[in-house]
Amino acid sequence: MIPTFSSADFFAILPELIVFIMGMVVLLFDLFGTGRSTRNLAYLTLITLLVAAYGEVLLLGGNLSAFGGILVSDDYSVVFELIFLTVSALTVLVSMRFLEDRQAGSSTR
Repeated sequence: MIPTFSSADFFAILPELIVFIMGMVVLLFDLFGTGRSTRNLAYLTLITLLVAAYGEVLLLGGNLSAFGGILVSDDYSVVFELIFLTVSALTVLVSMRFLEDRQAGSSTR
């Protein structure tokens, strides 16, 4: 028996899909980028997290059940995912300063 998925199933995991796809894009830019600017990658990551947070806000009040009941998106899970996205954004902001300090220190040696 082949399972069938609807667009509502993928709407329920939209924020996770955004973070996954853009995470791969950031990794590829870091790997093949010529400028090696960590600041630009950090900004791209922050934009990604902001868009994913907007996707989470769209899920508020939806109480969706997706993929045959395997995944449930209710207000409780959305709030926790917003907390995780916020902590991730703060981590990126702190990391930007750390990487700049580290790069500045390594160029003087």
